[in-house]
Amino acid sequence: IGDLIIVNGLEGTVESVGFRSTKIRTPEESLMTIPNSVIAGTSIDNRGMRKSRRYRCFVSLMYDTPVGRMTEMRDSLREIATGRPELIRADKVDIHIHDLSRGSVNLLVNVYFWADTYSEELEARDWLNREILALADRLEIELDDQGQLIRMVDLPTRPAPPDTPHSRTGGVPAPKFLRLNRDRNRTDA
Repeated sequence: IGDLIIVNGLEGTVESVGFRSTKIRTPEESLMTIPNSVIAGTSIDNRGMRKSRRYRCFVSLMYDTPVGRMTEMRDSLREIATGRPELIRADKVDIHIHDLSRGSVNLLVNVYFWADTYSEELEARDWLNREILALADRLEIELDDQGQLIRMVDLPTRPAPPDTPHSRTGGVPAPKFLRLNRDRNRTDA
């Protein structure tokens, strides 16, 4: 009772175990009643029994970042992570220049936090993410925003629809850069 588990894709905290069923409180605060026959016939991921909690992310670096700065960022992140043994398992720090994607060089950050609760895990993630952002700022490394910037260079003038005020002038010049916002509700030229 009190353990965070995942059973049949459902996540929640065990509230009670009865003769016929187990009650689990979901993160949405719903109370799920699962027959013990279902629980007995499937695997259970007891997340409450973890000794540490894995955090994995990719930091996408722009291709025009000098390799020396990428290497310095990787090495500095390793030092930051291993320098906090009370927070991060030093034996489980994997930070590497992982792959070359279509729009960026991806730095893998894979660490394990010493965290007993989900709240403690979130605090550790928050700390590490702020460290990554501060380091990128200090090293003057631009992080890729996953292709949200579309560069349009030397595009011809686009024609205006017929019978519009711009059809007489030949059209409106296309923008050099168009920033697509994540919410897709507006564009900034």
